[in-house]
Amino acid sequence: MGVVTHHTTAISSLLISSAVVAWMLLRFRGTNLLAVIAAYFYLVAFGPVINLLIGQTAYFGTRLDEVAAASVGFTVALGGLLAADLLLPQRYNFDVSRLRQDISSRSYRRLVTGYYLAAAYMLVTLVIAGPVLVGGTKTDKVHALHGHYIVLLVEAALLLMHFVVWAGRRERRAYTFNAIVYLLYCVLSDERDFIFVAAAIVIHRALLSGRVITYRGAAFGVGAVVLAGGLVSLRSGSPFDLTAILNQGSLLFVDTFVRSLVPTSIGYAHGHTYVTTLHNILPFHVLNNSTPSPTQWLVNMYAPGSSSGYGFSLSAEAYMNFGTVGIAFVFMLVGLAQRSAVNSMDRSLAHIYRSMVVLFGLMYSIRGDSSQLLKTVFYAAVIYCVLVMPVRGREVATRSEALRTPVLNAARSPGRLAN
Repeated sequence: MGVVTHHTTAISSLLISSAVVAWMLLRFRGTNLLAVIAAYFYLVAFGPVINLLIGQTAYFGTRLDEVAAASVGFTVALGGLLAADLLLPQRYNFDVSRLRQDISSRSYRRLVTGYYLAAAYMLVTLVIAGPVLVGGTKTDKVHALHGHYIVLLVEAALLLMHFVVWAGRRERRAYTFNAIVYLLYCVLSDERDFIFVAAAIVIHRALLSGRVITYRGAAFGVGAVVLAGGLVSLRSGSPFDLTAILNQGSLLFVDTFVRSLVPTSIGYAHGHTYVTTLHNILPFHVLNNSTPSPTQWLVNMYAPGSSSGYGFSLSAEAYMNFGTVGIAFVFMLVGLAQRSAVNSMDRSLAHIYRSMVVLFGLMYSIRGDSSQLLKTVFYAAVIYCVLVMPVRGREVATRSEALRTPVLNAARSPGRLAN
C-alpha cells in the first residue's frame, strides 16, 4: 500500500476540522442543525483519511498524492458551513400551535391512497425480482427492480410527510404500512436511504422539543453510523470493523480523482455543472441538454462503459467549477438554504416538510452531486402539492384529535415553544 504524501497537511486539516465540528456541536449544546450536518460531512469525508493515516485501506482508486489537497478542501467546506451558521443564526424556540392548526384543517385521502399504491408497487417489484434479490450483486438488484431510484425518491418524499399523517388513524395506518414495506425494500435491495429518512424525522422532532443531541440522540447517531457500516460490509462481503465504519462512501476517492485532472488536464467548469443541473431537472431532458451529470462524468472518465456508478461529491463538484475557494462559497450557500428552511419550519406543515426534505437531500447528495440535491427537493415539492395541497376540508380527524397528536405533544413545553 502507498503512503499519503504531504501527510502533515492532511493531519493539520483533520485537526482543524475536528475543532470546527466540536465547537459547532458544543456551543449551543447540540441544538444546531448545521452542526449535525457538519458532523456527518466530517465522518464521510475524513473517515477514509483517518484510515489512510493509520495505515488502513480506503476506497479503491484513491489518489494518495491528492489526499492532502482533498483534506484541505474538506476543511474549507466545513468553513463554509460555519460561515452560514454565523451569518444566519438558528432559531431555537418554535411554536407548534400553528402546525396543529394546519393538521386539523385538511383531509388527506389522496395521500393515504399514495401510501398504499407505493407500497403495492414495491411489493410487486420485490416478488418479480425475488431470485435476483437472493444472490445477486447490488448492480443486478438495481437492474431487476424496475424504476428503483424513482421508487427511492418517491418513498423519501412520502415518508418525510411524517408530521402531516398524524392527523388521523387512517393516515397513520397507511404511513406505518408503507414505512414497513419501504424498510423491507431497502434491506432486500442493499440500500441505506432509510437511515437518512429516519435521521431527518428524529432530528426535526428533537428540534421542535428544543434539543437535538441528548443521550438518546447521540446513541441514535452512533447506531446509524454503525448500521450503515454494517450494511456496506454485508453487501461487499468485507470484514465489519472500524475501518469499514470510517470508510462510509467514496468522497475521498472522488475528490482526489477530480483534483488529479482539474485544472492540470481539464480546465475549471466555471459553473457549467450547475447550469446543467437546472437543465436536467425535468425528466427526459426536455431541453435537449446532452451534457452528463458529474456522477456520469466520473464513470466516463474513470471506468468508461461501466454499468455501476461511484457517486460523486458536492465538494468535488464545487472544486471542479471554481477551485478550492468555490467549495467554501457553495457550502455556505447550502448551509444558508438549510438554515432558512429550519428557521421557518413552524409556520406550516409545508414549511416543516421543506426543512426535512432539504436535510434529507443534503445528507443524500453530499455523496452525490447538485442534480441529486435539486431533483430531490423539486420532486418532493411536486409530490406534496399533488397529494396534500389541493385538498380542502377535514373528514378524518377532528381538531381536538389533532391537538392530541403525540408527535407535536413531544414539544409542548411552554418555555421552549414561546416565540
